[in-house]
This record gives sequence, C-alpha cells and structure tokens, in this order.
Amino acid sequence: MDLSGDTATYSYDAVGNLLGISRHNSSQVSVIEFSPNSGTVGTTVTIYGTGFSAAPSQNAVTFSGVPTTVISSTATQIVATVPSGATTGPIGVTAPPGSAASSAPFIVTSTSSNGRPTITNFAPTIGTLGTAVIVNGTNFDTTPGKNDLRFNAGRGVISSSTGTSIFTTVPPGTGSGRISVTTALGKGISNGDFFIPPSSYTTSDIEFTGRLAGNGTPLNLAINTSNKKGLIVFDGTAGQRISLRVTNSTFPWPCPWCINVNLQFYRPDGLAWVSTSWTNSSSAFFESPLLPVSGTYTILFDPQAGNTGQATLALYDISGEAQGTLTSGSPVTASVSIPGQNISFVFTGTAGQRVSLTVTDANFTIPCAWCQSAFVYIIKPDGQVLAQGTWANGTGTFIDTQTLPVSGTYTVRLDPTDANTGRATITLYNLPPDDQGAITVLGPPVTVTTTMPGQRARLTFTGTPGQRVSIGATNMTIPRATIAIYDPNSTLLASGSVMSSESDRYVVSTLLSSNGTYSILVDPDSTGIGSMTLRADVVSLSETPISIARGVTVTATWNGVALPIGDWIGLFVPGGTTSQAVQFTGSTASGSMLFTIPATVTPGTYELRFHSSNYSVLVAISDTFTVTGP
Repeated sequence: MDLSGDTATYSYDAVGNLLGISRHNSSQVSVIEFSPNSGTVGTTVTIYGTGFSAAPSQNAVTFSGVPTTVISSTATQIVATVPSGATTGPIGVTAPPGSAASSAPFIVTSTSSNGRPTITNFAPTIGTLGTAVIVNGTNFDTTPGKNDLRFNAGRGVISSSTGTSIFTTVPPGTGSGRISVTTALGKGISNGDFFIPPSSYTTSDIEFTGRLAGNGTPLNLAINTSNKKGLIVFDGTAGQRISLRVTNSTFPWPCPWCINVNLQFYRPDGLAWVSTSWTNSSSAFFESPLLPVSGTYTILFDPQAGNTGQATLALYDISGEAQGTLTSGSPVTASVSIPGQNISFVFTGTAGQRVSLTVTDANFTIPCAWCQSAFVYIIKPDGQVLAQGTWANGTGTFIDTQTLPVSGTYTVRLDPTDANTGRATITLYNLPPDDQGAITVLGPPVTVTTTMPGQRARLTFTGTPGQRVSIGATNMTIPRATIAIYDPNSTLLASGSVMSSESDRYVVSTLLSSNGTYSILVDPDSTGIGSMTLRADVVSLSETPISIARGVTVTATWNGVALPIGDWIGLFVPGGTTSQAVQFTGSTASGSMLFTIPATVTPGTYELRFHSSNYSVLVAISDTFTVTGP
C-alpha cells in the first residue's frame, strides 16, 4: 500500500518470472489473488484483495457463481471453502463497497484426477548441451513460462508449449536422469532417463545406457564397439552410501598392471565426483563415501585400451548400519546381507574404563589369497578409531584391553572386505580391575583367576634389595599367559610366557634393587581365561671350595627350588652370557651335586648360575670363586 492508499500487486508466473504490476484502490472491492489455485470441493481457499469487510457476515463469496460460507475475513483477506456444485471459474466477492471477481479461474478438480502433467515420451533420449528436445505428454500449460521443465537437476528453457508437447533444449549444469514438468496443478516425471554425456564426450561416444536400482538388481552391460562408453544412472540421497559390484566381466587387460575399466561417477549437476577402476580381474567392488547431494548420479563406464566386452553391475544401498546396543558379556549376532554393508553397535563408556572385544563364529570368505575377511573397529565418540582387529582364513579376532580416553558413546563397527556377506558374533567385555591381592615372598602360593577375555590379574609383594625373586606357576588352566614383574615405579623388570601344558615351573625371575612394593601381572594371551597358582621363591646357590684348579670338581648346593623342571647349572664368567660348562641337576627341589670344572677353561674368576623352566629362567647365582691352573 502506498501513501495514497492504493495497493500494488506484483504478478509472477510459476517459475518466478515477473509478469506485471497493477494497482488497486484500497477502498474498492478487488480480488487480486487466491491460494491454492485449484482444489476439490471442500478445499479451504484464501482470497486476497481490497475493500473486504472485517465482519465475515458482510462478505459474500461465490465460486463460478455458486455461493459459499465465509470462514473468516479482514479488510484484505477472506477464507472460504469450495462449495458443492462449483465448477472451474472465477471467484466473486461482494462487500459493502461493491463487487469484484478474479481475473483467473479457480480450477475445481475431482478426487480421481487433479490435472497434473504426465510425460509419455521424449525425443531424442540422449543429447549434449543445447540439444533440442521434444517432451510429449498431457496437461502441460500452454503458456511456456508456466511449465517448470527440468533435466535431472537443471532447468530447461522452453521455446513453446501446447497441452501435449513442450519444446526445450538441454541446459547447462546438469547430468543424466529423468525429465520432470511442474505446473500449477502438479508435477509429472518421466519413466525413462535422458542421458547427457560428460562435457568431454559426445553422443557418438556412448553405446550403452541403463539405470541401476539400489536393491542389487543386476544390470547386464555390453560394449561391443572399440572405444565406446556406457552411461548408467542411479538415484541417491544426500548422506547415503552405496556400493557397486561388478561381476562376470569379460573386458580384457593388456598387461598384468593395466586397468580393465575405469568408472567415473558424476553428481546430479554433472560435476565429476569420485572414480574407481580394476586391474587383472573379472570382478570389482566399490564402496562410496557419503553422497554429497540428493538427485540422480551418473556412472561413466569406460573400457581402457579400446576394450570390448560384457559385465554385470549391481548397486546396493548400504546406508543403514546401526543394529543396537552392546552390553558387557552379552554376545550379539551381526548379519551382513548386502555387499558393502557395515554393521554397527554402540555402548556407553566412561573415561578410564577398560574394555575388550571378541569376534567369534564368523563365516566371511577371503576374496583373495592375501586379503582379509573383515575388520572390526572400536570408534571413539569423536569418530576416530581407538582400536581395530582383522582376520583372514579364520573365524574371528580379538581386540585386547583398551582404556577408554573419554566418556561418551562408542561405536563397534564390523566392516567385511570386498563384497563379503555373512555373520559374526560380537561380545564386549567391561573388564574389572587387575588387583587380586598380595603374595608373600617365600610364603604360601596364591591362586588368581580371570573370567573375561582381556582380563588380567595382579598380585603385589614386598621386596628388599639383593633378593632374586622367582615366580612359579602351577595348576594352570589358562591356555597361555605372560607373567611380568614390575618394580615400585611400575617399570617392567622381567617377563616370561608359559602354557598350561608346561606349567609347574618357574616362569620369570629378577634381582630386586630397592625396598618397596613390587607387582606380578598375569596377562592371558588372546581370549584365554582360567586360573593359575603363583608362588614367589628365593633360591640360594653356593659352591665349595672357593678356589680350585682346572679339571677338579666343586660341590654346588641349592635350596628353595619348589618347581624343579628341567633345572641345570652352568659355569659363567661374571657378567658373561656364554656358559663354559653345563650340568643337569635332574628334578631335585633342594640338594647338591658335583660340578666338574673343565680342564680347558681359562684360569680366572667364575660363578655358577642355576637355571630352571626349560633352561630359560635364571633363579640363582653363586658367589664368585677362583679357577687356577693345574
């Protein structure tokens, strides 16, 4: 409304073109516009104009001469419904200042047909930028500007139109896909696709065209002429992920490292997006990143080196991967039925919490001799990978103890390789603290137990400088484990491994250098669980006499050996690593034996070392003694 009280009306067509400007005296009745422009009997219509009464009862409204009830009104707006018996025609309004009717008709539609456009066919079916195209159908608007025609994502320029034909050209900034026409009465979409070669190609370069559904329906492709290409379209949604599987390919490769076929993906606006290829194979598989926009995408199928052949393509929607929640100790089955699909589970974690994960009973195949069957990831709340596991030619994997760095929602993702499908059982474990009490040096044995894969067991003991403490394992049901000794500062001093089949032996030994609380950590291998009994011993070793000639026998005496499996005594130069002589002790817990000093050793200072546990664990060192010449 301007200063003189007139109302200015700007008129636009369906596609936004300004048609004109008109002025209306606000004191006179006028019908300027109404919305919607069409509808069935009973449709609520808002009428815009001037000179209306704010009292609904003082306004009379008709649709093609049929009166109706006014629901509400203001000086510039009336709300009414389409009355029974109304047909297509103008809307009339009578108010105290006078009467007026709309210049455009309100179109009354039936419930069976609303007059929306339909597309029967178009010609040609392939073309480059600027190619003239005729679109045939029904219910087109005879005014060209009132038809919104699009080639996939791009709006076409219409030169003329009738109720059954539209004449247009291929616009820039679009890719292959369906043609659509929108009028004031609705939208019609073609069943077939119009194919637009990428900018560096012509229609003569294209031999094959086709469409892929996202449900794995196979599409058989054939390129029978050298240097020809194929165009394949598929529909996608922003944020979606798709996978593409190529099988039964007969396209040859000219050399072992040469590419068979290159696949270039194009966005709905015709811009290049991602590409992939395969070499020396009759099959290929591709998983996409997230689709950037919604619309119809195009794949350029480009055989290399002039190759010809056939192939079968299948496209899959692999967007949905969420399966549920993981609870500690409760196995869940992850089933992958779509090539490229990932399966994800979530769990809530707390900073400092420790977890482990097992994958068992997996039946995914191996796509090649050097390939993995699948990967499994633990993903932090920020999307970064905390840990991962994989396997090949097996039925699962294990992710050992992981300490969660932050609190939040973590994701466990199972990602089969290539086009693998199958199932696996996933189990998450919230691990308890390691501490299981204390053990006394030269005291009674202590049994530790683990019940979850990844769980460890820690015992502490008080040590003094100069003690050589040896840790023995008995009654072991854990299949295999590592036993380590840590000093009061948690620094690793020594470690050794043991299997249940060879337990009842010393596993690790170390010389203590300070007073304090030391710890013994039992860490089962892989998913092993069970129990073992530990003991902490101090073994003494002495020899007599303290000076002896070469070739003479000394007496070696030991005490405190509780687990005498494969024990032996060796003659060493102090600080040396190579024994000058070795003699087995048998399996005597405590005792003495005659040890002969070889006549070939060099005179000097020596010591005896007592070893246990299949010759690998040093449990005692004697004082030094002198070997003299004969």
